[in-house]
Amino acid sequence: MLSVWPKLGAGVTVALLAIASFSTPAAPVQIDLRAPTGFTAVSIDPVRNDQFCITGDLTSDDGESRTAWVTLVDVVPKQVAWAQRLPAPGQYIGNSAVRCATDGHSYFVLTQAYTHWESTLNQTKVFINQLSPKGELGISTLVSAGFDEWATALNVSPEAISVIGGANSALDSQGRFSMYVQQFDAKLKLTHSMTIPHGAFAPNSEASLQQESLRIAGEFLPDTVANAAGRQAFAFSDVDLRTGRYSWSTYVSPAKTKSEKSFFASDGSDLYVGLTPDDMTVAVVNANGEVAQTFSTAKPVCEVKAIGSSGDTLYLLGAACNQEATGELISIDLKHRTTKVVRELPGYLLVARFTDSGWAAVVKQKGGMLSLMHDSF
Repeated sequence: MLSVWPKLGAGVTVALLAIASFSTPAAPVQIDLRAPTGFTAVSIDPVRNDQFCITGDLTSDDGESRTAWVTLVDVVPKQVAWAQRLPAPGQYIGNSAVRCATDGHSYFVLTQAYTHWESTLNQTKVFINQLSPKGELGISTLVSAGFDEWATALNVSPEAISVIGGANSALDSQGRFSMYVQQFDAKLKLTHSMTIPHGAFAPNSEASLQQESLRIAGEFLPDTVANAAGRQAFAFSDVDLRTGRYSWSTYVSPAKTKSEKSFFASDGSDLYVGLTPDDMTVAVVNANGEVAQTFSTAKPVCEVKAIGSSGDTLYLLGAACNQEATGELISIDLKHRTTKVVRELPGYLLVARFTDSGWAAVVKQKGGMLSLMHDSF
């Protein structure tokens, strides 16, 4: 369904925020999340200055069910502001919280509810939930974008609350893939809806809304029908939201890539890091979708969790190639094509994200304690 597209605020970004400047490195802030047993982190989102919203789910003791869980952490007072369970509606067997944002007053959380644990039978539906400043659940509504849905990104601006994601027309991804952008007002009433056919992007992709265009990066999922456009690989794409058509798509993923992430820079370029069993590939795609730079070097980590940038320096948070897979912060000089370990972290990074002032991550330490770790550069 195609509708007239309202203009959004310029430069509204739903993924990573470009890092403008960095101060001298300081000791990372570390805050115990006091997460219940069985918590699995799915995403971490900066929602206000010095506030991070962490989403995920709680697995029951018997492993038979999952319940969405979200927590808000204040970095300056170094404390958990609130935590909330968001149970799935009665007709679903469980759910997960996947993204979080705020309008400056309320918080909005995307959850994915499941009908079955078996992938061949499961139909996933996306809900958008409004929470009070204290984390109390208010309104909850279906996104209603397709038959089998998933959410990729959530953007809250004065103009609209926008949900970006993908869908398939049949169970077990056996139908036609499509992307969607659903817009809601402050009362979670659907105001605009757009479906973009001919493929979708995987749930862990990143997306950015910029006026009348959608920039998205991740593993592209082409239709399984004959003569389907595109191929299954990591790609950057730009979609014209006035027409619902792709302006361009660029593939950057080398063969045998095991771990990869993207970043939307403030100058309009897109950055990519991918790890193969042997090396690390870095790529820069300009605003026109052209590969402006690409090179490979020895990989400094064995898993990449998030990337960010400042000028000619790209920053990477990932897991070291040691038995403990401890976290590391790596700097990559794009001009000289060199890498350097900036900081070693005391645990495994579950999720991570760069902000306009540094980075934040959920770290699992020895003994199983989960903590939010935040640092500036």
